[in-house]
Amino acid sequence: RETAHQLGTPLSSLAGWNELLKGEINMVGDSRPEEQEERLTQIVLEMEHDTSRLTKIASRFSQIGSTPELRVGRLGEVISETANYLRNRLPSEVSLEYAPGAMPPVPMNRELLGWAFENLFKNAADALEGRPAGQIHVSTKVREEGEWVDVLVEDNGKGIAPNAVKQVFLPGYSTKKRGWGLGLSFVKRIIEEYHKGKIEVAHSAPNRGTTFLISLPIR
Repeated sequence: RETAHQLGTPLSSLAGWNELLKGEINMVGDSRPEEQEERLTQIVLEMEHDTSRLTKIASRFSQIGSTPELRVGRLGEVISETANYLRNRLPSEVSLEYAPGAMPPVPMNRELLGWAFENLFKNAADALEGRPAGQIHVSTKVREEGEWVDVLVEDNGKGIAPNAVKQVFLPGYSTKKRGWGLGLSFVKRIIEEYHKGKIEVAHSAPNRGTTFLISLPIR
């Protein structure tokens, strides 16, 4: 089930780009060649991103249940890559902004950590459904003692009811009509079990948004 959920974004996106490509073919001769070439180049580039995403999904699932290899890397790059991929695939009324800060490298598995952030960003986007100006803001900072990096994922969505805050990371918990409530439980497993980090709901209130705090050790 989670496999189907993960495949949904790149597959539906590929279908959309394919329809745009068909439209461009039908418009041959209706616009300047250089303008059409630019549009076609962008469509092909986005389709390449989606096929690359399918390869990443296969790699992610191959690592679940085993001990993933951690390598020191740049956390900001993982967040940026994930945000850039999703930005063109979220509803037009949702903005996703990342404000990178200076950070030291951290031990990580890029595939799994990217998966965790993708789920968090999608979860935030779901909370913004129906809002005319939905915002997702991601920021990072190094704690004063220099041993942890904190990542804040904030949205101005519908928020979480106080009695549900402790349940959001449980497998099966979901407020959506579709889906299986596995996203945040996978995020918790990736952050805490595989990366020895921490994740919590730092703040949430009905109709006032939610802030998730992810903390990752630098060493």
